[in-house]
Amino acid sequence: MYAYQEIYNLTPDNDGNYNYRLTYTISTIELERNFFAKVFDSFKYLVGAGPSKEKVVLAVDKKTAPLEEKMVQEDLAIDLSDRDNGLYELSIRVEDLNKDGRSFKRNTRFFVRK
Repeated sequence: MYAYQEIYNLTPDNDGNYNYRLTYTISTIELERNFFAKVFDSFKYLVGAGPSKEKVVLAVDKKTAPLEEKMVQEDLAIDLSDRDNGLYELSIRVEDLNKDGRSFKRNTRFFVRK
């Protein structure tokens, strides 16, 4: 899977560069499970263990000069070949490191089917 972003309205530093942190999170929402796995998950829920909600997180700090449109472009290739069939959510958070407390977050859900 590929994720592409255009990031606007970052605050430049004194040299005109943008300093920002990208955090990618992939969360398991619901797996396609057979009958016995669903029964086992129900049992785990009854004893307080609940179903597992796996998360994969990648955080990267970046420093870059803006393009002429005063934006930056980012792309990321994500290997999902080891993921089970099911519903997942990709969350992308951008933190402006030149302006404390300013962040943006977008989520999208997707299916993995083999």
